[in-house]
Amino acid sequence: MLAPREAACHLLDVRLRVAVRVLAFVAFAIASSGARVLAESESRSGSAEHVPDTLIPIELRAGEWIAAGTCGMSGARHDFDTTLRLRDPDGVDVAYSDDACGGLGSRISFRATRTGTHHLALGCYSGGSCGGRVVWRVDDQEVPIPPVDWDFGFHARAMIGPDGQGLVADAWVAARFDELGGLVFRLDGAPMGLAGGIGGGLLAGAVQLTVGYDIGFVSFGIGGGATTLSRRAEGVQQREAAALAMRLTFGAVDDFHAGASVLVAFPNDDEIDFNLDAFASLPIGSVEILARAFYGMSGVSLGEIGVVWWPEGTVRRGVGLALLAGGSAVSYQPVCRFGLVCEATTYAGPHVGLGLHVRP
Repeated sequence: MLAPREAACHLLDVRLRVAVRVLAFVAFAIASSGARVLAESESRSGSAEHVPDTLIPIELRAGEWIAAGTCGMSGARHDFDTTLRLRDPDGVDVAYSDDACGGLGSRISFRATRTGTHHLALGCYSGGSCGGRVVWRVDDQEVPIPPVDWDFGFHARAMIGPDGQGLVADAWVAARFDELGGLVFRLDGAPMGLAGGIGGGLLAGAVQLTVGYDIGFVSFGIGGGATTLSRRAEGVQQREAAALAMRLTFGAVDDFHAGASVLVAFPNDDEIDFNLDAFASLPIGSVEILARAFYGMSGVSLGEIGVVWWPEGTVRRGVGLALLAGGSAVSYQPVCRFGLVCEATTYAGPHVGLGLHVRP
């Protein structure tokens, strides 16, 4: 047995150990709770499916900024014409958005003047049907809207015909500046064609730059360009001409859109050449279905359908891979005057192609 003094010391030691452990546990619990509170206060963002007539509660403190949208936010998506409203704690609308980001999406930015539960009200324009994904973020500073929306890419098609092989390619770069009221620049090439083999053949195509505005559902542009046509069989023959370019598009680049562009050239006083390009894109989940028809007096024509797969999902941003199939032709049509017989040279056949789309 322990002496009374030793027993008292042992009991005191046990009690001290227990007290230390209890204090350590309490400190750990407080720290964990504080970490969770801190994490919750710092994690002031979220997302949800855009379901019409849904109210999403969001806690805001006076002076905080909230940005929310079905476009203009990372991960946001809009299917058809969405709307967003922000309501204060009394249920009063303090912010509203319909057409934004140069399309049918919606995006609001608002600085709270009161502390309390605000609500995001999800809807569709004129009571129609819509969907997508809404993303929101709360911060002490205003969440900036991306100043430039880029879209660029490249397509290449291998043509196999009975009279020879060919390559048809096109590329584009487009930029929309929201801070400049939706100003749009687009530099693209009407499909360039090379056909006829190594020893001869044809090289034809056009390049054009248009400048215009995206006013929501409609974007338009006007500019200039040039066409070129070369024939290398039986000696080099080449013709170039300046051209007037026009473009009209309905829809948004990452949503359904369709449109056309035309390039009108005047290679001679009594001749007019033109390129006509009609196109459409229909998004379905993480893919886009493409359709295109191009007729070019400069020497290239094609008709094709295709699909673009976006690995990042239904947002349809990042890098998309395109697969194309259809038919194309590369031809040389000389100018016919004074009743002379025109001798045209044409290479045509089915084609398959690959492409790359990039939307940062």
